[in-house]
Amino acid sequence: MVAVVDRCHRCGALRDSDDQLVCAKCDAELPVAPAPEPVPEGGIAWNYPIPILNNRYIWRQWAWTAAAVGGGAAVLFGTLIVVASDSDISVAVKIYAAIGLISGLVVIGYGLFASLGVSFRVTTRFALGPAGVVGRITKEAAGSIESTAWLFTNNARDAQRNQQITALLLPSGCDAAWKDVRGVEFDEPRHVITLRQRWHFPVRMYVPAARFGEVAAFVRDHVPGTARVG
Repeated sequence: MVAVVDRCHRCGALRDSDDQLVCAKCDAELPVAPAPEPVPEGGIAWNYPIPILNNRYIWRQWAWTAAAVGGGAAVLFGTLIVVASDSDISVAVKIYAAIGLISGLVVIGYGLFASLGVSFRVTTRFALGPAGVVGRITKEAAGSIESTAWLFTNNARDAQRNQQITALLLPSGCDAAWKDVRGVEFDEPRHVITLRQRWHFPVRMYVPAARFGEVAAFVRDHVPGTARVG
């Protein structure tokens, strides 16, 4: 999850400098900006500007989110409208479909708007070590996501909620221990390596084309017997 780093969580006032610890307006403690992941001993690390508009994984994520939100909204609000209006079956189906479609499109629209705020790329630093992989968006990317969240509202609490929604729709931080990885998919044409975990969301590493072989070999060495070509 992405943390709001450039504004006060209580009042929304902008911080004056990176080393400012207390809000000048309301005296609340200010959040700490995410530190870049160091290169682990015996490991490798790299930065990657994750694309959004031409990213099949992002669009797949948006599609599932839109389907879940659209279906939930259709069931909740559609049922209330149908019961209140005593509609027949054909009208009820149209109401459910309309509410579901509108809600799903809102999710897609929110994702596109959030993507615009980060210039359609989210730069992330990945670090692989003996214990596992860690991915953290850079401070600049976190600031862009924060600014996007504040475009929706001038209220600190609502902005933080929008920040969380944005983090679900855009690539955010990730962690995976090698011992928890149950499968690996190598998508070399798109330079993506996906780590499948049993009880967690999959972790996707975006790798520069020139380093894909190096990173893939590192993963195979640390996840023996589970790697497969996706």
